[in-house]
Amino acid sequence: MYNKIKQKPKKYSLNCESRAVLPQIIDRSNRAIRERNMKNIDAKELCAIPSVQGTPEAGKPFGAEVNRALEYFLKTAENFGFETINYDGYAGEVIWRGKNGKNGEPAEELGILCHLDVVKAGRLSDWKYPPFTPTEEDGKI
Repeated sequence: MYNKIKQKPKKYSLNCESRAVLPQIIDRSNRAIRERNMKNIDAKELCAIPSVQGTPEAGKPFGAEVNRALEYFLKTAENFGFETINYDGYAGEVIWRGKNGKNGEPAEELGILCHLDVVKAGRLSDWKYPPFTPTEEDGKI
């Protein structure tokens, strides 16, 4: 999958040192939300992207919609103050660089692996609501 990119994303594991920075990440995210007057991330907007694998295009190896979901997510992360890397549409990396307290040097990075693509919706009659029209019911999407 990564044969077309210059550098593979780093692999991360949540070890004891990484767990220690989680409160800092949460605090940084909460501060970014307050500073930008954001009440929450609009999950509905991301869920509305039909990120089913499509026809490969230049820079969009899994199709336009999967790339749109990746770009949306990376832009959201940038808005929260994280660094991002797009690996030619194959994967994205969101980077938080904490400070270790020693001359402000970067501490260990923390990464979370997830995917944004989905399977085909199948028969629309099997859905209570249209699959790419996020609907809120009882406080849940």
